[in-house]
Amino acid sequence: MIATEGRRVDAYLDTPARSSTKTVFQSLQMNFEYLECNAGCGTTLETVHLTPEVVATWRIGMMGLRPSILGVAHGTCPVCQDMQKQFSKIIHTIERD
Repeated sequence: MIATEGRRVDAYLDTPARSSTKTVFQSLQMNFEYLECNAGCGTTLETVHLTPEVVATWRIGMMGLRPSILGVAHGTCPVCQDMQKQFSKIIHTIERD
């Protein structure tokens, strides 16, 4: 390794870490046009009209924030979350029988 290469490595390691952490809300606003429910109800919201409070009610995983050609993020809306919670009791009962 040449001395100049060593200095470049040292300079790279000495730089302060940038905060690459973004909130889900910021990621939606910057990278997507729509937020769509992938649980089956088909609810679609434009990200321009979203608020942090609305986004907090949705369940959005990292896979739902993958880059999309269509600019659509995927999550589960509050209505579908409630339905899943209610029907999970029924499904567990059926599985036991």
